[in-house]
Amino acid sequence: MQEVTFDIWWTVAFGTIALLAITVGLIVVVMTGKQKELVTKKRQLDELTISERKYRNLFEQSPAGMLRITTDQWTVDDANHALLRMFAAETFDEVKEVLTSMSPQDREFLIERLSAGQSVEDYKTLLRRKDRSEFWISFSASIHSLESFTEAVIIDITTRRLAEDKIREQALLLDQAQDAILVLDFNKTVRYWNKGAERMYGYESSEVVGRDMVKYLYGLDGTEGFDRAYALTVQHSAWSGELHQKKRDGTLIITDCRWTLVRNPGDKPVGILQVCTDVTDRKRLETRFLRAQRVESIGIFASGIAHDLSNTLAPVLVGVEVLKRKLLDIQSQRLLKAIESSAKHGSEMVYQVLSFVKGVEGKHAKLNPLKIVKDITGLVSQIVPSSVTVHTRISDTVSPVIGDRTQLHQVLINLCTNARDAMPQGGELTFAVEDVLVPKEMEEEHTDAVEGAYVVFSISDTGVGIPAVEIHKIFEPFYTTKEIGKGIGLGLSICLGIVKGHKGFITVESVEGKGSTFKMFLPSAFAMKEGEQKEDFNKNVIRKLS
Repeated sequence: MQEVTFDIWWTVAFGTIALLAITVGLIVVVMTGKQKELVTKKRQLDELTISERKYRNLFEQSPAGMLRITTDQWTVDDANHALLRMFAAETFDEVKEVLTSMSPQDREFLIERLSAGQSVEDYKTLLRRKDRSEFWISFSASIHSLESFTEAVIIDITTRRLAEDKIREQALLLDQAQDAILVLDFNKTVRYWNKGAERMYGYESSEVVGRDMVKYLYGLDGTEGFDRAYALTVQHSAWSGELHQKKRDGTLIITDCRWTLVRNPGDKPVGILQVCTDVTDRKRLETRFLRAQRVESIGIFASGIAHDLSNTLAPVLVGVEVLKRKLLDIQSQRLLKAIESSAKHGSEMVYQVLSFVKGVEGKHAKLNPLKIVKDITGLVSQIVPSSVTVHTRISDTVSPVIGDRTQLHQVLINLCTNARDAMPQGGELTFAVEDVLVPKEMEEEHTDAVEGAYVVFSISDTGVGIPAVEIHKIFEPFYTTKEIGKGIGLGLSICLGIVKGHKGFITVESVEGKGSTFKMFLPSAFAMKEGEQKEDFNKNVIRKLS
């Protein structure tokens, strides 16, 4: 019995010890897990603290203004030092006051967008500080999906905005300039093209920026002048001179250009600024002025020679008349006749020179152009060879003109003679007369033209034509393309002087190898004398020149 009791006691004791061992083991396991969990949490807390410290450092040290506000009321929860300095604020309430100084429209837009969970990037708005000074900001913000706070980045762009406004103002001024102003980079690509360039060349800015325009403005064969100017600009940093350029419609123009090398802040060349002025009309006027001066100088010189020749030839003609009465043999008479013919020819040349220089005035009267044409066509049929066919194209009714019949005959005969000489192998000569209305635009092209009604005498031929490089010289005195002995070059000069004396003008159109057309414009007598035969004049068919 005593042994049984001992066994029971031993069993109970052993079980208790085992239970305690298990309990202690479980406690050790739990404590170990708790210790690991605490270590992990501590590590995470340390990492979070470090991360927050880094974020805070970035937040405080950022040069851009940063803040945290409630999305609905814009109550400021946090703001960095950069924002406080930007806003000139000391408290968050002052920050809110500055922030809400933006226009109601801007604030309403931002609240609506942020409340909808949408971000805002680089939204520009104007704010006002406590001291009433205004400044421009760029507002960028986003809202956390689980929070009702908005985190925003604000940058002061006042300096940039003022610079942009200044650039826009300068660009507007450049667009107001009449000159073409453009910038090319070193790839010869257009980087800037103002309104003046659009007007001058006919290309819109959107068409040319980013493109190489050299071949369009100078043509495939006309880049020699551009290349020379480009090289000199690169070498000397500046260049000025004249260039021949081409507009969009193919019109050739002369431009006075000033080119300057453009450098970046590091003094590195980045392109060429070009300022070009269209001087085509000015060059044309200069050419006319110089030609007029040359004509005047030649006229004064020729006048002196003509007087001397006249004085020299007068005794010769008198002596010939005396000798013809004394020397009656055939050989002497033939020789005297040749001398007399040469002296008279010389006198006629002197008269032509004096007519050109002094502008001999005839007796002006009202003339019927149809009668003038009839007289001229009769004379022309005698001076042109059979290989030349003469055509006439005359309106049924043509207004009268005021002028000297003999002088107008001289002009038309001279033009017909030139037309004949231009067709040595034969061709067609066309004579036309009609009423026209000269528009005001024609005054710019012809300095003697005046807006109004004119009668136009046209003489066209199918001859050799006049080279383009020579056509502007044909009215100069003593200029001729004929062989020596066949003309002294005064015919067209005298014609021009006569027509100007009749308050008219002459135009010429010619294509080398196809022929020429000369037109003599004389003012209508109805236009010159207001009211005279006005009823008949209104019945005439008048063509308006375009």
